[in-house]
Amino acid sequence: AAAAAAATAAPSTATSDSIQAPATAAAANSPSSPALLKPIGVRSVHATLRLLETGQPLRIPITQEPGPMTEDMMLMQQELMTQMGTSDEAAQSRAKMQSMSLKSDMEAFKAANPGCILADFVRWHSPRDWIALDDSSRADATDTEQKHGGKLSERMTQENNVWLQTWTECIPVPVRRQRTLFDTTVEAEKALAFLESLTIRDLVWQLTPNLLVSAYLKMKSSAMAANGHAAELLQSFPSKFGRLGNNLDEDMLSYQTILQLCQDTETTLAKAESLTAKFAKGGLLDSRSLVAGLLTQEEVLLLEEPHRNIARKLFEAGENTGLRKPNSREFLFRTVSPRPSTACRPGAHRMYCHLSEYDFRVSGAFSMDTVFQ
Repeated sequence: AAAAAAATAAPSTATSDSIQAPATAAAANSPSSPALLKPIGVRSVHATLRLLETGQPLRIPITQEPGPMTEDMMLMQQELMTQMGTSDEAAQSRAKMQSMSLKSDMEAFKAANPGCILADFVRWHSPRDWIALDDSSRADATDTEQKHGGKLSERMTQENNVWLQTWTECIPVPVRRQRTLFDTTVEAEKALAFLESLTIRDLVWQLTPNLLVSAYLKMKSSAMAANGHAAELLQSFPSKFGRLGNNLDEDMLSYQTILQLCQDTETTLAKAESLTAKFAKGGLLDSRSLVAGLLTQEEVLLLEEPHRNIARKLFEAGENTGLRKPNSREFLFRTVSPRPSTACRPGAHRMYCHLSEYDFRVSGAFSMDTVFQ
């Protein structure tokens, strides 16, 4: 009886081992086996979250930082995606190109959290796409949703969802074994090749935005930058800089507008500095209102006595006034009076005189009442 029992038990044990062996091998190849895989590439342990299936603490993996992208790289990527076309295969290829960083995070997450599922990754990586169940929604939830206490958002459960496809395809790979998202060698070679083939026109174009910003900062640091008219011109620069693009031919008009604005602003600042220095030598220390008026108006009324004194000194410049002798002087006389007799109606009269070292010019315009002479 004992021998029979032993004979009966032996086949049973052998059958059990033969069944478990393939299951164990399959589990070893499974990317989410909690029993045979150990956490790799863990940065820290989450304070509150736990894995939904195993109940283990959720481990935050070490992930790659996305590589920097210059404007040229973004344009090249955009052109490449446009050239792919509009077919379903092209759409999938574009989605894969855009999800390289997502795939890297998923691989690192799987390596750090054996036994995890997509919902675990979503709860950590995109918490807004995890909807916790409440009393009103618990009645309509499935058994799995009730067990997990929540469900994925609608966009995560749509057909052909990039997150679901990427999660299914990726395997546990810690960061140290992943391919780098930003290949420094390849990008350096591209940069050197670009510089080798760069023309003078393209070089000037590449430097133009930086030169314009430098010119703007230089003018903004001027002592006259707070002047009323100059301040208005400087305030318009940031909005115009924001409209610049990366195509010289298409944005030529915008650059011409900014260059003209730079010229106007620089001229205004130079005039303000020159007038302020001249007025200071003449004894007028606070000339801001007078300078602001001269920069925005063709003519300024000298209503204040200090302003009249400085104007008088300008005409007397050259001897004891402290002002440099001017290259030329202009005099303009205007009046309204009756002519040819006092009984006539008043008319406008104007006389202009220009004096320089070598010549002088005088011109006049006079009106006369031809009715009541």
